Amino acid sequence: MPNNQFKNAFIYEESDDPCMYDDQYTLKANKNIYIQVSDKYIVNKWVEKEEASYHIGEFDTLKEAMIKAIKENDDDTNTSN
Repeated sequence: MPNNQFKNAFIYEESDDPCMYDDQYTLKANKNIYIQVSDKYIVNKWVEKEEASYHIGEFDTLKEAMIKAIKENDDDTNTSN
């Protein structure tokens, strides 16, 4: 899958306060899964019923983080069926 197809699966959200918050990519298919952009690309998942965000992984490249975020969503989708 080319990089553009990965990027099309996400919404880029630029921080309005970079001193307080990181930019992030939010997965379109599951807005609870997102990638924080800092020194690395950090995949997190928000769990509403627990009101908590969980660290899924940390990656050197955006592509690796996007692959993990998509896989995490696929795993969630497959276990909920």
